[in-house]
Amino acid sequence: MSFDPLHRTAAFNALKTQAIRIEQPEYHLRNLMHSPQRFTDYSIALEGGSKGFFFDYSRQRMDDPIFTGLLSLAQQSGAQNIFSKMCYGKMSQKTARPCTPSPGCRQRK
Repeated sequence: MSFDPLHRTAAFNALKTQAIRIEQPEYHLRNLMHSPQRFTDYSIALEGGSKGFFFDYSRQRMDDPIFTGLLSLAQQSGAQNIFSKMCYGKMSQKTARPCTPSPGCRQRK
């Protein structure tokens, strides 16, 4: 499967438009933070006992259209497939060095 460079995807072009919109003063992060659902909508917790994972992106200057656009960009770019290959030590780009699994994918002992 070949991957188009990100700047050639429809999702990237849509995000460029959203970037212009979100720069407007009414979308300043201080205003976005007034939403009572923001923390719930823009954070995720994956339970794993003491090794759980929590990611909070509620303090990023984004809203639903941008979030949807980022998901589309990930899908159109094949990001999940590339990440999976990295986890198994497969090369995602041509390098002179041997490929090792990405540190983020390695199993803890």
